Amino acid sequence: MSAPGAAPAGSDAPALAPAPTPAVRESCPLCGATLHADQEWCLACGAAARTRLAASPRWRGLVVALAVLVVLCLGVLAAALVELAGGSGPAAPTSTRTLTTTAPASAAAPGASTTVPPPAATTTPPAGGTAGGISTRTSG
Repeated sequence: MSAPGAAPAGSDAPALAPAPTPAVRESCPLCGATLHADQEWCLACGAAARTRLAASPRWRGLVVALAVLVVLCLGVLAAALVELAGGSGPAAPTSTRTLTTTAPASAAAPGASTTVPPPAATTTPPAGGTAGGISTRTSG
């Protein structure tokens, strides 16, 4: 017979059972304080010992999309204001002169028909025909 805990003759098993390993004590990753087996937060500093904190949501895509939308809206608003305000250059001066002539009184016989010439045509000076606001026109 063999002794208790001894391996049978002819086997390669160890003679004694392995000794239990001592429990590994964990420490806080931040301050190094000893933690109990069921402890998730350090009682010394308050850091998460075994708890993983959730990552913050990814807002980058939403912020970029919102910024692009704001820039497009401002561009449309600026284009609308420019369209409403019209051109930014000074308005071209337009002047129209109307000349009206009257027919001279003639000594026509009573009952005779008289011909009245049509009124003179309206003239508009060319854009380069004014100098300092004074119209330059020659009579012939």
